Amino acid sequence: MPGIFHESGGQWRLVRAEESPSLLRLAPVSMEPAAAASPRPGANTCLLVQIEAGRKWAVLVSGAVALRHNGAPVTAGLRILDHRDAIGIAGHAPLFFSTEELAHVETFAFDTSVSCPRCRSEVRHGDAVVRCPLCGVAHHETPERNCWTYAETCALCAQATALDAGLRWTPEDL
Repeated sequence: MPGIFHESGGQWRLVRAEESPSLLRLAPVSMEPAAAASPRPGANTCLLVQIEAGRKWAVLVSGAVALRHNGAPVTAGLRILDHRDAIGIAGHAPLFFSTEELAHVETFAFDTSVSCPRCRSEVRHGDAVVRCPLCGVAHHETPERNCWTYAETCALCAQATALDAGLRWTPEDL
């Protein structure tokens, strides 16, 4: 789930956008789910909003919030976000948007089967898999078929396969 990196106590902290609703209030900089801190109409707010299921996110600005997106002022009240975009709010430390996800075991929920890139057998609806955070390909991950954790990297890309590998990118990399 995408989120926002913000600096707290000299370290970068990632706050994930909530699944429901898919909003995160950014200004005033509270980093709270919007449902827990619903702004009043006309308030000066900045919201991270999901505009396409799991894929497209935008930042919405209302009121007099002076927002910058990758250094440029946001004048129309809306900006589509990409991974690693910088969001600047006047008087606050910079924020960074991230779409990166951690590798985790999940249930394959699609009705159409696909081929596991490691063992080449079918991945079927209901199978335990890890979907590569980098390339998105599903690998088996069960005690009998540990296709994800079998090697140090994904069968198709350079993503590390340790389930505790952490994020590939953080603002410290800047």
